[in-house]
Formats: sequence, structure tokens, C-alpha cells
Amino acid sequence: GQFPIVEEMFTLKAIAIIAPIVPDISTNWSIKWFEDKTNVRIEWDTITQGPAASDRINLILSAAGDLPDVLINTEMTNDQQFLYGSQGILVPLNDLIEKHSIEIKRIFSDYPYVRQQLTQADGNIYGLATNPVAFHSTLSQKFWINREWLNRVGVDIPTTTEEMYKVLKAFKDQDANGNGNPSDEIPYSGTRSAARGRPGAFFMNAFIYDDGFGDAQNSNRLVLENGKIFPAYTQPAWREGLRYNHRLYTDGLFDPEAFVQDSSQLRTLTQISPTVARVGSFQMMHVNWATPFGGELEKQYEAVPPLMGPQGVRTTAYYPLNLRGSKFSITSAADEVTRIIALKYMDLAHELESGKESGHMVHFFGQMGVDWRWAEPGEMAYTGEPALWKQIVPGTVAQENNKYHGHFYPRFTPPGFFDRQVFISDNPFEVESRLYRESLKYDPFKPAEVVPPLNYTLAEAQEWAELRAQINTYVEESFARFVTGDMNIERDWDRYLAEFKSLGLDRYIEIMQTAYNRQYGK
Repeated sequence: GQFPIVEEMFTLKAIAIIAPIVPDISTNWSIKWFEDKTNVRIEWDTITQGPAASDRINLILSAAGDLPDVLINTEMTNDQQFLYGSQGILVPLNDLIEKHSIEIKRIFSDYPYVRQQLTQADGNIYGLATNPVAFHSTLSQKFWINREWLNRVGVDIPTTTEEMYKVLKAFKDQDANGNGNPSDEIPYSGTRSAARGRPGAFFMNAFIYDDGFGDAQNSNRLVLENGKIFPAYTQPAWREGLRYNHRLYTDGLFDPEAFVQDSSQLRTLTQISPTVARVGSFQMMHVNWATPFGGELEKQYEAVPPLMGPQGVRTTAYYPLNLRGSKFSITSAADEVTRIIALKYMDLAHELESGKESGHMVHFFGQMGVDWRWAEPGEMAYTGEPALWKQIVPGTVAQENNKYHGHFYPRFTPPGFFDRQVFISDNPFEVESRLYRESLKYDPFKPAEVVPPLNYTLAEAQEWAELRAQINTYVEESFARFVTGDMNIERDWDRYLAEFKSLGLDRYIEIMQTAYNRQYGK
């Protein structure tokens, strides 16, 4: 906790994956701040972020030749960390953290699940990660409906599956968009390519839990109840949800293009003109992924709370702010002193202390007093609570700059911290505050528990990945076929269930249950 870490300038050799929004990491303002604070300079060997970046990292580590001291922003998966850790290429961080960190140990104490998620199947920690920050990210499977269309057909926001059917039917049969043509409306559309956009998943949550698949390891349409994992897609309630989706499709309310079009095609489809919509509703994380940002159409949509199904089920997909992908690892090339210095350097990236220019805020948001500041007494956040901080230059984290680097270093943002920022605008369509408000509609309906990130042994990881790929592909294809009628929900259901035996579903669940019991002490 004392700086600088060393009296004389010390150099760490690093290989790092760099996002295009950071034009020159060697002159980046926040990197220079870390150097001045710690007296540790980083000698960068950079890889441009993209599909080939992970392959390049694997080649470097597989060769195990001229390794750097540290790896930064590589986003190594848990099985990659376990692989290279078991081979001695990555150094266990457990003892280094225990003996030489302040901030990381504090986080482990305050949030024990962070240690659990970082700990691999052999009991070692090989990488430090980062977590999503916003409340709305945890409840991002949102269903957006056109409020102007509702007003024109004389109905309100639907609350049940039957009300939703009637609303979509009115959209189809009436001139809901008000352009004089009663046949150019598409009641519901979607796309598989948008985050949380899997068509039909929102409707399924009125029958059984459906996270719609996702980019997270635990987003697999799985249910966790009392410590037991089971698949949603083999349950009788899943069949009932398929029947409902098929009914929408058969009656022309569910766009058949939803299963094949990408996000750009949906965005083109959505609007007839800048002010006239063609699509009445869709499911995805953010309305602007289907409407032009800042345009008139985005103002016409609002989020629909979870629907209640015929059996009283009313749930929503939930994605906790779990840590994802390694942002920092130490290799076997680093000697003992180098390992200690590297760990202390990254401990600073976890520092989050009100009133000071802390490492967390600097590498995430930039210069205190210029890019951000701590809140003043009396300032309120859009959560309705006293604010903790303010973005002076809002909305620039994802824009090209050489001041800070956002998600480049590991860090842990405490739940609720990001949203406790000073309310910056009365504009009801300001992105962060709007998504926060819309997410509040979903919060009461999130499940009590979901499958957390699971860490596997090498053998488990390989087998699990192969089973997951073929099972999820089958579930996804079957979902579309049942909805469109290519598979018959009544005649083909038993055959659909029988196929899971040959796909190894029982073994797939067994591997996850074993990992869950081992990691979370169940």
C-alpha cells in the first residue's frame, strides 16, 4: 500500500491485447499515471484486439519459449488458465495475493464469491479478471414494445401471455403505426445475433426459466434449484412455452425472419421512416440495437415487465455481475522479485477509495477533476440514492481516446457502485439512467439462484465443451423448428427428448454438478 513500489525504475515485460479505442498504449495517460505512482514501467508487446488475438496468445504460451513477465488483457478462459497453469507456464497467484496485496485481499474478504470464481479446479488462482459494472447488465433480456402503437390500438402494456397475444394480434390487424397502411406492421421480430436477443426467450420465461443462451459460461438455458442443476429444455413447462411461441408464429404474429436475420437487418427492418416503425416489439439488451441512436424511433419504445404465464410463472433471465476472462497473469519467466512487483502493481488497479485518485477510477475513467470527480454533498444519483461519483465527460469510455483504457486492467467494481453516479441529465432517454429505470421492472422477477461460473479440470473442460456445443446447437435448432412447425410439438416431443441421450445430456449435467459441488462446497 505504499508507493512507489520500488525506489529505482523497474521494467515489466508484458504481452497485451489492445483495443482499437486505445491509439498508443505507450503514451496513454493512465498508464503513465501508474508508472509515476509505482515507479514500474511496462515494456509493451501488443496484439491488436480481434478474432486472431486469442490464437496468437495460445501460440506464444504453447511454445513456452521467450515468455514475457506478465500477460495483460488476454481474456484467457478458465480452461486456458488451468491448462497453462498445470503446465507451469502460468504462476499461481494465491501466495502472492496473501502476502503482498491489500486491495485484492480486501475484495476477497468483502465479496467471497470473487475468490471462488477465480479459483481453478486445482485450488490455484492463475489470473485476475474484471466484472461488468451496471445494474442493467444483470437484467438485460429486455422486451421492447412500441408505446405509440399501443395507444393507437387502444390497449395498455400486456401483463400476461394472453394479453400479449391480443396486443400482437391488434398490431397485425390494425394500422398500428398510423401510416394509413394496415398491412405493413410486423408485430414481433428479433435476431439471434444481438445480445440477449434470442427470439422467443422472453415469452418462455412465462413458462420456465430461459436465459436465452449468452456469452457467459453459465448461460445455457439451465436451472439451479437447491444446489441441483437441470436443463430447462427437457421439462414439460418448456413444451408449453413452445406451444405458445408456435401459436404466435402460426397466427402471423412472430416474424419468421427473426431466426435468420442479423442485427443490421433487424435495424433496417424496424423503420419505414425516421418516425414510422414497422416492428411493434422485439427482445434485446438495448432498444438502440434495433433503432437509430438518438433518433425519434427509440423514444417510441419502452420495456415490458416479465409476463405471467397460465400457471402463474413469471420470471426473467438473470446475469449476475460475475468475473469474466483473465486480464492479468504472471508467467514462469518472471523471477520471484518480479512476481511480487507485478502483483503489487496490479493491486493498485483494484484500489477504490473515495476522495482520492484511486487506481480503479484512473484506468477506468481517467483523470480526477477532468474526466471524473467524486460526488459532492447533496448530489443525487439516478438510483435515487446519494451519489458517489460523477462522469465530467460522460459517455466517452467506449470512444477512442488515449486518456484511459476502460476494461484493460483487472478490477472489481462493487455491485451498485457504477449506478451511484451523479444524475447528469433530465433527458428521459439518456442511456444509463434509462436502462437503470427499465431494469427495475425486471428485478422483482429474477430467480433466487442461477448457475454460477464453473471451473473444470482439463479432462472435464474438454468433454464439457464438446457436449455443450452439440447440445446447445440441438436445442437452438429444435426451438426454431418447433416454433415454425418444422417439428411437431405433439408428435415429435418424445423423439426430441430421446435425442438428448445420444448427445450425452446426462454426462453434461454430471460434469457441471461435480464442478459446482467442488467449487461452491455443496
